[in-house]
Amino acid sequence: MLGKLGEHLKEKGVEICLNTKITNVEKLANGQIKLTAEIAKDAEKKRTLAKELSLATPGNFQTENFFQNSARLESAAIDNSSEFDSVILTCPSNVAAKICPRFSEDEKAKFENTKYQGIVCASVLMNKSLSNFYVTNITDETPFTGIIEMSALVDKKEFGGNALVYLPKYVAPDDELFEKSDAEVEDVFLTALEKMYPHLSRADVKAFKISRVRNVFPIPTLNYSANLPPVETSLRNVFVVNSAQITNGTLNVNEAVQLAERFFKKYFAG
Repeated sequence: MLGKLGEHLKEKGVEICLNTKITNVEKLANGQIKLTAEIAKDAEKKRTLAKELSLATPGNFQTENFFQNSARLESAAIDNSSEFDSVILTCPSNVAAKICPRFSEDEKAKFENTKYQGIVCASVLMNKSLSNFYVTNITDETPFTGIIEMSALVDKKEFGGNALVYLPKYVAPDDELFEKSDAEVEDVFLTALEKMYPHLSRADVKAFKISRVRNVFPIPTLNYSANLPPVETSLRNVFVVNSAQITNGTLNVNEAVQLAERFFKKYFAG
């Protein structure tokens, strides 16, 4: 899906830079906005590996070689800077405050005060389904918050006849789960899964990958809507648009798209 989106954007003239970390946003005297980026020295190699992965048969889930090869690549980076007329930051609010040191003290405080919930999510490919349900919410004590069986919605042929299951665990950004190794998380998660589904065994698991994100969901606190981080910042033509600006709703794709549509209609339409 992301590959198709990337192709569409490139057809529209969009340049996509992967493995590129923005480290500083600065307003210049000439009105331009300078972005300083840290670009992975091995970015081109990673792009080649990613392309090879995307060309693989979807059902093969050939991530093992990709992750192994990627881990062997150099982690060194080089600095690079570019100038733009406008900049739209969609990163978490606390990250925006960090990379924009010239924000006013008031707005910087609003960005830094946004509290986030993190997530550790496992992607599990197995040769059999757990159930017929897309989402299973769990009220008992388990190491994950819920079970999302993607193959209950998407035909298994897209995964080579296998079942694809996500096991998310929502935690605080400083939770000790972030410090556990992949092997530790895998053992804990699969042990619980085997107890819940007796027909499942470790031999049925073909791949187990873990994603960790410390700032995934902004937490609405008391008087939240009165202290929203601003979209239009004190740096002219530097905007921040992210999920922290969603009020009276939960974080989902529809509301994120609506947020983006309202922003572009207000600032860039016509």
